[in-house]
Amino acid sequence: MTVSSAGAVPGSVRGIQYHGPVSTRYDTSGVPPQGGYVAKQCPVRAQWDIIRPCEPLPASPVLARRFARGQQFEEEVAARLLALHPAAHVIPGRARAGREDATLGAMKAGRPLILGGRLPVDLGGRRVGEPDLLVAGTGGPGYRPVDIKHHRCLDAGPGGWPSRCSPLDGPVPEAAELVPGFSARAHREDLLQLAHYQRMLEACGMAAPGKRLGGIIGVDGVVTWYDLDARRWATPSATGRPKRRSTMEVYDFEFAFRLDVLAVAAQHRADPSVPLLVVPVRIGECAECPWWSWCGPRLRAGSGDPSLLPRLGWRPGGPAADHVGARRPAR
Repeated sequence: MTVSSAGAVPGSVRGIQYHGPVSTRYDTSGVPPQGGYVAKQCPVRAQWDIIRPCEPLPASPVLARRFARGQQFEEEVAARLLALHPAAHVIPGRARAGREDATLGAMKAGRPLILGGRLPVDLGGRRVGEPDLLVAGTGGPGYRPVDIKHHRCLDAGPGGWPSRCSPLDGPVPEAAELVPGFSARAHREDLLQLAHYQRMLEACGMAAPGKRLGGIIGVDGVVTWYDLDARRWATPSATGRPKRRSTMEVYDFEFAFRLDVLAVAAQHRADPSVPLLVVPVRIGECAECPWWSWCGPRLRAGSGDPSLLPRLGWRPGGPAADHVGARRPAR
């Protein structure tokens, strides 16, 4: 993906903060609350989800099998947690409103472990979310989010994030210890999802005090804990030099930007003369995107988009980035 070089879109422009929750630039009050996936997916995909320029492609058999394996792994881990923690609270039912009420009630009751919860809708932040696991903090009332992912979180040797892990029979950060000889993999998508849940817990007043920490249970069979405020991500900046930012800072920016994209897409759907915020550019995600049937032919038209060239692609500030103008706010 990248951003359009068209003229400014009419709308209320707000100030942008980068040392706290990032503000949107347009009126996003009409955007339906979004889940955590939107912050980690291509913004062009989010835009087409609103406009629906064509019939989306079905999920490929490979992608469908990956989803099925991930779902099976989640169920296996949940069953193991229940066996280890018979008093764990499982949120029942399928109705969203009922599950939100039940999750909030379980948190207010101080249940140490909550599985299958759905956090109360954050209308101000335009967020919805369903963390796989909520773990009560030990330093006071509140919870930390944990997600289950069907991949490895630990690598042998140094070079990654600190490998602070806790066993499944004590899945709290206070029980975490460094795993000798290993470092933690930082899956950006996983951490952005944890940041989404963190913001939702803060919005309903149920975030654990102290450090913002989130956990991932991978195929390693432990909870790997990540400091969401650690400035470990190299990101573009207005100076042209990379700047280190935390997961929370990256998430706030990416989520706010996509809310803007969705708000403008809704304007465009009602009035096609309103220019869109983002235009297609070839990235790795395109191979499994349901809207590639729309973007692909347009990128291949004429002399072709530079992002289609092997080993070039698109990255912020990279060679293909000059093909379009930047509509993202500078940071």
